Amino acid sequence: MQYKAVIFDVDGTILPVEKTVLPSLRLKQVIKRVKKQKIAVGLATARQYKKVAKIVEYLELDAPLILSNGGQIADPKTAQYLVEHTIPEEHLLKLMEIIREQGLPFWIQDNGHDYISEPLTGEYVPYKPFVLIVDGFKTSNQAEEFIASLPAYEDISVVKSSAPDSDIIQVHITHILATKQHGIENVGKLLEINQSEIIGIGDGYNDIPLFKGAGLKVAMGNAVEALKKRADYIAPSVTQDGVSTVMEKFLLN
Repeated sequence: MQYKAVIFDVDGTILPVEKTVLPSLRLKQVIKRVKKQKIAVGLATARQYKKVAKIVEYLELDAPLILSNGGQIADPKTAQYLVEHTIPEEHLLKLMEIIREQGLPFWIQDNGHDYISEPLTGEYVPYKPFVLIVDGFKTSNQAEEFIASLPAYEDISVVKSSAPDSDIIQVHITHILATKQHGIENVGKLLEINQSEIIGIGDGYNDIPLFKGAGLKVAMGNAVEALKKRADYIAPSVTQDGVSTVMEKFLLN
């Protein structure tokens, strides 16, 4: 297969821990070589644009960026949003009520800002809520029990995610069309390539949807087992610069 694009997660995939600012110099150099072969390079993350802007600039990424877990697709050259899907406000209000009743910490990514457990009558007024993140689950079963307690909205997606550099499990809630699967589908259309020609690389539960949209599914060596079971290839871990190894193996040889 001649791959035409590679899309990778950020935390736990190209950055070993959330506090790390930039990926390795090796990755920057490998991406430069890959782009010379007319292969597009981009990312898929739960982060918002302002939290990946330095990475995008440093790596000189050129594929549309999948942000807010798929809630936004942005042009890396102009920082303009090409696609946006927000959580319906009436659902957000109900979900926040349920979360508060269970005493769980949470935050909302809304139009480039993080709002942490703020009351709606206080500082936070919904504008463009892309991701509602519920934190503090110590086991996957606890997260699944919480998910089962939520109303079944047809226009809402709920996925587990592993918190960077932690054993804590998170739950990410977005619009049904705001997943990494839909994100990679949008990227394929924007680049005018088939999804089978895209390599998807990740490490967490929320990368399972990414795999559903990718041709070659690559899990990092440090990935959760649920993702590894779905992978076509297991890369070295993030601390071993596994993404660089993947691109050298499948795109430069």
